[in-house]
Amino acid sequence: MNKRLCLCMFILLGISCSGKLDRSEFIEWIRDPKNGLHVQKQSGDYWLDVQYQPASYMVLQRNAAIGKEEFAKEIEKNENLQYYLLKIGVLHQNIDFLSYQVQSLAEKQQKLYYYSYSFQNDIQLEDAGELLPCVLYHFERSSAVKGSRTFVLAFENKHRESVEAKLIINSSSLSSLPIKIKISKDTPALNI
Repeated sequence: MNKRLCLCMFILLGISCSGKLDRSEFIEWIRDPKNGLHVQKQSGDYWLDVQYQPASYMVLQRNAAIGKEEFAKEIEKNENLQYYLLKIGVLHQNIDFLSYQVQSLAEKQQKLYYYSYSFQNDIQLEDAGELLPCVLYHFERSSAVKGSRTFVLAFENKHRESVEAKLIINSSSLSSLPIKIKISKDTPALNI
């Protein structure tokens, strides 16, 4: 029994000393708000939730059992863009984000159009002092009425070595002032 315990401790010590996380630990670390890659913020009547999605995280999400060589190829394909997941909802209310403060069907359709197409123009990423436009944008339009809405955002990855960025949302629909959300891009080493 003592030999097994010593062996387990030796293995755990070796893993912790290597400083690399295994696949599931890495995914959980990325999602944990304590690490700064997943940030939640309130602005006026709204809450915003931003998740930075590094290329390694996205590749593992698509294929958890991927091998080292294929993993490296997939990272290379995905490293030209940096991805973020943005969720927006109404504070303290479980109502459809698109229906909030809307008086008519025409207003709701206008709001739906804005978030489907024009909202992209009101989003930038400040990375290494440079403002980058949102180059890839997807508004997840769900037929089910839910409290929050999700947006997939991508920006050029010009500054691959930067460890922090700031998402800037300049939308009068959400706030009279720009909403700035600081996000860490500093990820731990991954053991593939």
